[in-house]
Amino acid sequence: MKKIFIAADHRGYGLKDHLKHYLSEKGYFVTDCGNTNNDPQDDYPDFAHKVAEEVQKDKDSLGVVICGTGIGVSITANKHRGIRSAVAHSKEEIASAREHNMINVLAISANNTDSKKAEEFMDTFLDSGRSDDERHMRRVQKIDLA
Repeated sequence: MKKIFIAADHRGYGLKDHLKHYLSEKGYFVTDCGNTNNDPQDDYPDFAHKVAEEVQKDKDSLGVVICGTGIGVSITANKHRGIRSAVAHSKEEIASAREHNMINVLAISANNTDSKKAEEFMDTFLDSGRSDDERHMRRVQKIDLA
């Protein structure tokens, strides 16, 4: 069973809870890394760091981070070695990012993503696989050098 670590700041709290239940119902083991009390004084980097650290420890897991734009949590997650995060804009971009860039943390904008679209993004993220094409592997190795 695939493990998924999920977190959000106060802007993404409701969407995080929706996705947590959606993913659990689909049979995924979901760990909530916060915000657990919808505190508007929270800082999104704290939660993005938690998800990135958990995905670093468990290479077979995936992460989901949510904030107002998705940008801040993606930048934060990408500070961790071996983490490749991208902001969800469309199912096509998510599939490409999974296949070509092998992202392991999906960032979602709570401001621009309703629950139905978030479900579609998650399904695409989880159903897309990595490409074994040598050029994509080579490029990801170059990303991971940093």
